[in-house]
Amino acid sequence: MNDRISPMATGHIDRGRTLVFLAVALAFLYLRTFLLPGTPLIAQGDEVIYFAHGIRMLHGQLPFRDFFTFVIPGTDLLYAGVFGLFGVHAWLAPVFLILIGFTIACLLLWISRSIFTGMTVFLPALLFLVLDFDAAMDATHHWYSTIFVLAAAGTLLGGRSPRRVFAAGAFCGIAAVFTQTQGTLAWIAIGLYLVIADRAKERETPLSKQLILLALPFVAIVAGVLGYYALAIGLHPLFYDLVIFLFKYFSAQEAHRVGAYFLQIPPHKKLTDLAPIAQYGFIHLLLPFAYLFGLFRLVRDKKHMDRSLWEVMLLINLVGLAIFAAVVNGPTYHRLSMIAPPAIVVAVWLFRGASTVDRTVRALLWSAAIVLLVSLPVHLQLHWRGYVDLPIGRAATPDRPHYDEFRWFAGRAHTGESFFGSPQIDFNFSLDNPTQMDVVTPNEFTRPEQVDGVVRALASHQTPLVSLYPDIYVSHGGGDNLAPFRDYVHANYHLVEVFHSGQVWERN
Repeated sequence: MNDRISPMATGHIDRGRTLVFLAVALAFLYLRTFLLPGTPLIAQGDEVIYFAHGIRMLHGQLPFRDFFTFVIPGTDLLYAGVFGLFGVHAWLAPVFLILIGFTIACLLLWISRSIFTGMTVFLPALLFLVLDFDAAMDATHHWYSTIFVLAAAGTLLGGRSPRRVFAAGAFCGIAAVFTQTQGTLAWIAIGLYLVIADRAKERETPLSKQLILLALPFVAIVAGVLGYYALAIGLHPLFYDLVIFLFKYFSAQEAHRVGAYFLQIPPHKKLTDLAPIAQYGFIHLLLPFAYLFGLFRLVRDKKHMDRSLWEVMLLINLVGLAIFAAVVNGPTYHRLSMIAPPAIVVAVWLFRGASTVDRTVRALLWSAAIVLLVSLPVHLQLHWRGYVDLPIGRAATPDRPHYDEFRWFAGRAHTGESFFGSPQIDFNFSLDNPTQMDVVTPNEFTRPEQVDGVVRALASHQTPLVSLYPDIYVSHGGGDNLAPFRDYVHANYHLVEVFHSGQVWERN
């Protein structure tokens, strides 16, 4: 095995192949988010929460005061800006996904140029598209943080000049504005990398200056955003939501505990379930094991590796472990997928050699990726679909129960009407959530004062319809603070419809 790969040599990629790959990536993403010729899939998942937050901000509301959030609102600000420029349209939701997926694929290509040669340069980006991103098409804050963390790491692959270190600090600061844990831990990891890499004989900039240059933009960006909201709404609500709530109540949700690593196992009853199972298995084999084996290989082979390649892989491993640590307290399948791109690079690097095992593994990865690259879009385009005319535009869903629910609301909900209980319905039907909460939960994650606020808002706005998902139909015992909410709903509403996703209650 020869680890002495010149970064200059690996940096050359055939331009024609690159353009073909990028075109294929765009086509894949389009065919997984739009139905031909141009109907967007209905927005769902946690992304609709942040879409709704952006719309609230356009209406003059402020996070932490007018609506609850426990992340720095970079995602909300982004969506507020986009919706302010283009309006709220159904086609924007898949466009966000296409831009996220394409951007990360390009960043992985950029990083791979410093590590691999030949067609292997394209393998991490391809695996990302079909085995990672496709399984978590949900335009939430984690993806945006991952974009800027990758940008920070990629910037340092060309050296540790003052300009590059400063840019890396700025990218980490922006990442923290989207997800404070990912950006901050990646920033710390890059600082550790600078300390370790400083032991090299040739030093571009003194270590102390590098660390200052890394810190200045990060602190300025994060402090600037937090300072603005502290002045606008006061320090207490900001500190409570971002610190006290996270430390005391965040883990009340099952999905916010270490055991979440084993949640979200996809269905495995039909032949068409093979693709989701392959994606699930890939992510769970990848994390955190690729990083552990990667660090072991770096320690074992340090004396035999080209110094520049060793530093590149050290940086990717440290940054990857950092953003993995950011979700380890709630490592659901989707969260793992959203921080997996660095691990994909490490995994391909582990099997970069010329041995029979390495060649076989790479061949299997290429084969699986190409099969999924073709089969996933074909399956979606040929699958049953239902079309719904929403206030934000015509959209479609390949899920029949989902379609039945949307068709029912299309005949009952009116644009601008007060509604509570389903951010997905809120966004797609342009309804108005009168409360500070996106949803309520039957555990300590939803505080008693928040429940009281929801009840007051429903009464004040005489909200016509309320949606209850199955977990909150009945009390869950200790820690469940929803009794006043259930009592109010039962006293003032009656059940009108039941869907797979939950019950709909109408005001008496």
